[in-house]
Amino acid sequence: MRSLILALSCGCASNVSGPTFEYGEFGDLVSVTLVGDGVDVVAGNEKAFVCLESGGVVVFDVSNPNAPVEERRIFTGEPCVGVDLVGSKLVLLTTTMVRTIAPNNMMVKGEYSLAFSAQAMSMDPGWEVLWIVGEDDKGATWIEELEFRESAQMYSMRTVSTSVGNPVSLTEFSEAVVVASDDGQLRVLEQEALSEVSVWSPDAAFDEENLFVIADDEGVVYVNLGPGGVRSIDLSIPAEPQTLGSWGEEETRGLLVMEERAYVGLESGLAVLDIANPSELSIIGAENISLDIAIHPASITVEDGFAYLMDPDSGNLALVNVVE
Repeated sequence: MRSLILALSCGCASNVSGPTFEYGEFGDLVSVTLVGDGVDVVAGNEKAFVCLESGGVVVFDVSNPNAPVEERRIFTGEPCVGVDLVGSKLVLLTTTMVRTIAPNNMMVKGEYSLAFSAQAMSMDPGWEVLWIVGEDDKGATWIEELEFRESAQMYSMRTVSTSVGNPVSLTEFSEAVVVASDDGQLRVLEQEALSEVSVWSPDAAFDEENLFVIADDEGVVYVNLGPGGVRSIDLSIPAEPQTLGSWGEEETRGLLVMEERAYVGLESGLAVLDIANPSELSIIGAENISLDIAIHPASITVEDGFAYLMDPDSGNLALVNVVE
C-alpha cells in the first residue's frame, strides 16, 4: 500500500502487484468505466462495489486502476439504496432488506428484513452500527438502529417513529442523529432518545434530489445543498446548530468527508476541499478538477489515493488521482 502512495505522490510509474501503471498527477483522470445506474460506490482490498438503483451490485477488480475489470453482477430484485465495507463485511441496503456479504466471493452471510421502505443509511464503522431511515406505506417515517455481530447477523437495537417527513439523507455522530428532508431542513435528534432537539434551515437554494448530509467525529455536519453549495454546521451542542462555513461556485452533487478533506461532486468534475478549519472551507489546488467526460458524481469514495466517482445519469464510474 505504501509503495502505491509513493508512486502516486511522484506522478510516476511504479510496479504495484503486477504490471506498471501510469497514474499521473493530482486531478488526473485514471480511468472511466460504463457501469449503469449506480447510486453508491465503495472500494477496498483492490475491489470496487457499485450498487444499482435498478437492483444489484457490480463488482470490479481495480488492482489495475487504469483498467477496472468487471468480475460479476449480483441482482437483488429491488432497488439498492447504499453499500459500505466494514471490516470483513460488505453491507448492502436495498429498499426492503439489509444483507451482509463476504466481499471475496459475494456469498450472503446474513439478512434482515425491514418493516418500512429504506431511503438512506449511515454506517458507524467504529461500533459496527447501521442507521436506516425510511417511510412505511402510510407515509410515517421510521429510524432503525441495527448492530452487527461477529456472526455477520444483525440485531435491531430499536425502531423509532419520528415526525421527520420525506427523508432523503441521514448521518450520525456520538451526540445526535441528523436527518435531511426534502424541504431542505436538517432535523437534529438527540441520539439516546431520538427526540428532535433542533432544526437547521438552509440559507440558500437547494435541490432535494442532491441534498446530502455527512458528519465528522467532532460534531461538525456538512450538507450538500446542490445549487447552494456546501455548508459546515457545528452540532457539538445538538440543540444549538451554528453555521460555520460555506463553499460552492457551481451546482454540487455528492459529498464525502474524510481526514480533513471534503470531496465534492461537480458537473464534469470534482472539488477537493481543505476542512481542517470548518469555518474556512478552501479548495486544494489551483482550481476545481475538470474531467473531459460526461459525469456529475452523486456518490464518492476514496481508497488508496484514488477518488471513485459514480454518476447514475451517465452511468460512468471514474477514478481520479487525489494524492497531492
